[in-house]
Amino acid sequence: MHKQASLILARLLQMNHWGSLETHASEELANWLTPDQLVMLYEQGRRVILNHPLTVGIDYYFSGLNQAIAQVVDHYSLTVGRSFVTQFKWVLTIPDATPMRWQAAGTWYLANYLLEPTITNKTLVERYVHASLRVGHPDAIDNLKKLWLKRLPEDFINNFVLNYK
Repeated sequence: MHKQASLILARLLQMNHWGSLETHASEELANWLTPDQLVMLYEQGRRVILNHPLTVGIDYYFSGLNQAIAQVVDHYSLTVGRSFVTQFKWVLTIPDATPMRWQAAGTWYLANYLLEPTITNKTLVERYVHASLRVGHPDAIDNLKKLWLKRLPEDFINNFVLNYK
């Protein structure tokens, strides 16, 4: 399967236009590619989306990116995880706050915290949770709780929700 995924990746990297099939493929490939290959895939997707903001199926792309970040944090060393997550800090600057794009920012904050559990990174997660509640993205919080359930301390996100004023 990894060989086939690598072949699909090579073809996706050659395309300047993506549609639903390509964005959906980027979601499915999140489970089969190495971290370096995932960086290439999602950077290509980013370039395509920046050039064509109305690309069909962008939510698949961001769903796959969420899965890829979680998978790398879960299955690779801290060094690989940090390097990988750093590559995607740009998700924090996305102006369009659709639910999956918003969730990608939350995934980034949680991955960053898990890789380096400092007070500063915990505060960034808390701010993200509060902003999600303020702007109407509680669904992103629920999805993040499911995605990161096995990786976070019990009630980690719920405590931020309860402390929201």
